[in-house]
Amino acid sequence: SNGLIQLWPNLMGAPTNSYGNVGIPNTEAPNRYIAAFWDDLFPLGASMGMPASSVLTRTLGAAPNRRFVIQWTGFSVFDDQTARLTLQAKLFEGTNVIELHYCTLTPGMMATRTSGDSATVGIESPDGRAGLQHSFNRANAVNTMNGIRFTP
Repeated sequence: SNGLIQLWPNLMGAPTNSYGNVGIPNTEAPNRYIAAFWDDLFPLGASMGMPASSVLTRTLGAAPNRRFVIQWTGFSVFDDQTARLTLQAKLFEGTNVIELHYCTLTPGMMATRTSGDSATVGIESPDGRAGLQHSFNRANAVNTMNGIRFTP
């Protein structure tokens, strides 16, 4: 729920539910991840005509050109439940390309939270010694007009 995707080569990985984001790279756990919007996100129940928050996945296309999409829909940030975020991470088969898209970023009372001022965005290696950091706790780091693309 906290905008973090962990990747393992087998089922022996150790999942985390850490809401405390860090800069990239960092050898402390967790490692081997994609931080689409790693922050203390808060899932909401359905209310006032709005659906409940959800994390959905879908594989699109045909091999060998599929896209695996993870979407966080209708999350708020923990200390500002008037904010709303919908974002996607897309993994492209055979290319190792990763794209991050910010579909809806509705600011709440703490307007800069939905633009990244307390989030980590980037990717990190299995041992945490390498990575690509787009942003760490930086306001206006993400927006709905631009996606982020990581290519090998």
